[in-house]
Amino acid sequence: MTGYDFSFEILSRYTNESKKWLRYFQRSAAMLDLHVTYRTRGIPHGRVEVYVTVEGHLHAMQSLYRQLPELAIHFIRVAGKPTTLTKYVLVPFFAANEKGVKEITDFVFKVTDDLGAQPAPLSISTNLAEKVKAKGKHPRENRAIQTIVHALDNWLSGKLSNENTVILCDQGIEDWLKARLRLPRSSKKGFHDVTNLALESGLISRMEAYRLCRFHSTRNRVQHRDGKVGWQTVLSMLSYCIQLINNHD
Repeated sequence: MTGYDFSFEILSRYTNESKKWLRYFQRSAAMLDLHVTYRTRGIPHGRVEVYVTVEGHLHAMQSLYRQLPELAIHFIRVAGKPTTLTKYVLVPFFAANEKGVKEITDFVFKVTDDLGAQPAPLSISTNLAEKVKAKGKHPRENRAIQTIVHALDNWLSGKLSNENTVILCDQGIEDWLKARLRLPRSSKKGFHDVTNLALESGLISRMEAYRLCRFHSTRNRVQHRDGKVGWQTVLSMLSYCIQLINNHD
């Protein structure tokens, strides 16, 4: 468990709109087992300072941050006043929250690196977070990472079943291996061939190859034999694949 805080300023006449958004943010955070508190105080020149704290697991903080644009669109549709809310409430909130998430991510990854430990399960480094945000025509590796992280976010928010999450994560890690190996897009090599190439090239270790093939077997059981998987298996697979790309970033 960890936490971060941040503050931003708004014009006092937008205090009510700000509190409505913060309550919505608070409810959304609670769905990821995050605890959010906030308070406001008046400051000179007709302005209000809003102070927010977020506590919980790092991966949940990161996932909530990635889902904020979608949440904001939904909030604006219900609340109305899109221009006003965006300019005077959401823009300062987003900027301050983004800084807070980045700072806690950098801190946690630095501490774990200094201790020679693994970062918190399911959390991604700041560098990988930038690759997840990348839009348009970008390297295949970025798109593979985006597939894995989007699967994580949709699974955490209940939008993706255990089975579909396993399929997407497996596809993402295969695409990531192909990208790192610089295989041509037209390559017909299957998962096991790609894993063996990654092992032979030194990209992954024998144990990593073994674990990935075990997860791939689970994916095959789901996709080709209508198999079912429990949340523990999904959590283990996502955690391992994210740890792998963190370690090789």
